[in-house]
Order: sequence, then C-alpha cells, then structure tokens
Amino acid sequence: MYKKIKIFSSNDNRGCFEKIIDNKKKKFSQFFFSYSKKKVFRGFHFYQKKNKSNRTIFLLKGEIIDYIVDLRKKNFGKLYKIKIKENSNYAYEIPYYFAHAFLALKESKLCYFFEKQHNNKYDLGINYKSILPKLSKKKIIVSKRDLKHASIQDIKKKLKF
Repeated sequence: MYKKIKIFSSNDNRGCFEKIIDNKKKKFSQFFFSYSKKKVFRGFHFYQKKNKSNRTIFLLKGEIIDYIVDLRKKNFGKLYKIKIKENSNYAYEIPYYFAHAFLALKESKLCYFFEKQHNNKYDLGINYKSILPKLSKKKIIVSKRDLKHASIQDIKKKLKF
C-alpha cells in the first residue's frame, strides 16, 4: 500500500518553500513530470522484477484519483485508491510490486521519482478495463499504448513477485 510522506512546507510573504523528500538512504535515478488534461487516465504501469523500481509521486497542481494494484501472489489484484489534491503536503511512495495509474479530475501536474533508469524492455502495463470496468464507460482520454496492454488475468500468468 502507499507510504504517505509528510512534506516540509514553509510559507511567508515571498511565497512557499517545500521539501518533498528528505531521506539520505534514498537514491533516485530519474525524475519525471507528467502534465495531464482533465479526464486523462494514465496507467496501470509497472516494471518487471528484473528492473523493479520503487516510485515516489507528488502532485504539484490539480486533483487526481491515484490507483495502485498489488501484483504479489497473496494479494494479487487488490486495488487501492486515494484522491490527491494540490497542496496536500504529502508525497506517496509506491513499492515496485504495485502497478500505478491515475485519473486527472482537473488539469494536473505530477512529479515522479524513480529509483532505477527507465528501460522499455521491462516497462509493462495492465489494461485499465480489466481493473476498473466501470471507468471504461466514462469518457476518458487514454493513450493507444495503454489500451494495448494485457488484462490483469493475462499478467497474473507471467508475473513472479
């Protein structure tokens, strides 16, 4: 499940200063921004075990529903979701054994911190329709790549987390 990380925030007449991550043990290999229009759905993405990477996310702007799906044998397919709004003062760490997705409820900007370098060879996804069938009836914006992902039932046969 999510590890909720409290953000240090200091405000004065000049504006705001925030420290998103303060952990000497953490080493991040890559940092990404995601800009999403309202109704954009991104995910469910994960890496194969050979390139497993914990991720930390932080919402800079907007409002999202964030989803993770457990890929471990004992909890396979268990879905968690939270609504995150800008200025929530939290970042969320997502362990490597979860597939991650989000739906932008407003125009949104999300930061991702990855422990390992992106590698297309190990970058996988799950078709959202097999996890959130009710969402498929709504008008959302999804990439062609995300629509081509396998169902969660097909992924279960291939994974070894």
